[in-house]
Amino acid sequence: MGSKRRAEERGGTAGAKPAPRPGKAPSRLGYADRSADPLHILLFVLPLVAFYEATLFLDDLSGVRETVAAHELINRFLNAFGEFALYLPGLLLIAVLALMKVARGDAWRVRWKTIPLMAFESVVWAIPLLVIAALLSGPAAVQVAADAVPGGGGGLASIPLLSRIALSIGAGLYEEMLFRLLMVSLGAFALRRMVRLGDTWAAGFAIALAAMAFTFYHHVDGDTGTIIARRLVYFVAGCFLGLIFVLRGFGIVVGAHVAYDLFVLVLLPGDSGS
Repeated sequence: MGSKRRAEERGGTAGAKPAPRPGKAPSRLGYADRSADPLHILLFVLPLVAFYEATLFLDDLSGVRETVAAHELINRFLNAFGEFALYLPGLLLIAVLALMKVARGDAWRVRWKTIPLMAFESVVWAIPLLVIAALLSGPAAVQVAADAVPGGGGGLASIPLLSRIALSIGAGLYEEMLFRLLMVSLGAFALRRMVRLGDTWAAGFAIALAAMAFTFYHHVDGDTGTIIARRLVYFVAGCFLGLIFVLRGFGIVVGAHVAYDLFVLVLLPGDSGS
C-alpha cells in the first residue's frame, strides 16, 4: 500500500508507463507514423529530387524545365540567385522537410524498410487516380498528364524515354510541393485562424481551393466537351491528391502522383499518347 502511494506521488500509478521524454521517438512506431515522418519522407523523395535535378544538366533534356510549370513557378521567386536558381526548388524542398523534422524535436531514427513500403503504397494510391480518370471521361482520360508534354501531338513515342521519366518525377515533386504542401497546408492554417473553421472543414475547403488552382494550372486543348471532361478529371484528381496528402502525408502523395504519371507517360503504348 505504501509503495503504491509513493508511486502515485511521483506522478502516476504503479502500473502506468512513463511518458516519453521530449526529443525521443517512441520505441516502436507503426508504418503509418513512420511514413508521415519528415525524415522518412525526405529519404523517400531525395532520389527523385536528385534524378530530376540531374536531368537539368543535360542539353537534350533542356525542355523538361519549361514543361514542369510548377518548378518554373517556384523558380521565378528565386531568380535573384541567378543561374543557380534553377536548382533551388529541389534544395528548398529538402530544406523544408529537414526543418519540419527539426521542429518535431524527435529522434532522427531511420527504419529503412519503410522506404520500399512507401513506394508500394504510392502505387496502390495511383490506381484509383487511373480509375477516376477513366470513369469521368472515358479511357482516353488516363492520358491527361500528356497534355503538357512538348510535341505531344506526335505521340509519346516521339519523346525520349528519359525525358518522360523526368517529366513524371518533376511533375509529381513540384506540383505536390506547390499545390498540396504549400497551398493546402497554408490554406487550412489560414482558414483555421482567420475564419475559425474546425480542422476538418478547414482541410476540406483548402483541398478544394488547391484542386481548383491545380485544374486551371494545366493547359488543356480540344473541343468544349473534351476541355470540360479533362478539367473535371484534374479537379477530382486534385481533390483526391489533397485527401491523400491530409491522410497520408507529403511523401505518399508525391509517390502516387509520380506513379500515375509514369504509367501515363512511360508505360502506356507510345502511339496513343496524343
